[in-house]
Amino acid sequence: MKINIRKELSGILKIGFILSENLKVSKTPDELKSMIYELCEDIKKKYSKSSPSSIKGLEEAREIYKKIGIDPTKDRPSSEALFRRALRDQFPFINSLVDTINFCSLTFLLPYGLYDSEKIKDSIEIRIGKEGDEYETIGKGRINLEGKIAVCDELGPFGNPSADSKRASVSIDTKGSLTLIFFRNKESPESVSTILNFTESMISRFHPESKTILSGVVE
Repeated sequence: MKINIRKELSGILKIGFILSENLKVSKTPDELKSMIYELCEDIKKKYSKSSPSSIKGLEEAREIYKKIGIDPTKDRPSSEALFRRALRDQFPFINSLVDTINFCSLTFLLPYGLYDSEKIKDSIEIRIGKEGDEYETIGKGRINLEGKIAVCDELGPFGNPSADSKRASVSIDTKGSLTLIFFRNKESPESVSTILNFTESMISRFHPESKTILSGVVE
């Protein structure tokens, strides 16, 4: 699977990716639920009186949005939306894989994308959305991607750091997945490596049969 970032986003973001196979997705394990509850409590204690614009991770995602002309207070990165739900005790448990990735997103407060790799057609291009780019999201209706970050395959857009598509969504039946992490371009290689390794280890921890077949960074 080839992943390419178009020139208009070069210098603005870099993408970490993990391609996994042999997954056995299940209901969210109790151990993972406990970890998420504990993390949500930590977030409430640490950030309940903080502005998202001053919090590391959320601040970086907002910076990416502002650089391409998006108001992050109106079109929130998925990490900030998840953060706000954690503050309100409204964390949405879905399944073992989705909640593993949501745990990672909450840990680093960065936007992640999670997709069923068997529903993606050939190479992937990450670009600015053009007129007519849109898709049905998971629970949020249709999203217009014009002027926004669009993760695309040969069939068109299927991902965005605010809301992923129903077309490439993960379910209990998912056997292979693609995880994307949206970093600022200036994020240090050490930080990117640490976050990628942590994410990969969490996928393996709650899906011990799984295998990482490809991982890395695209700039």
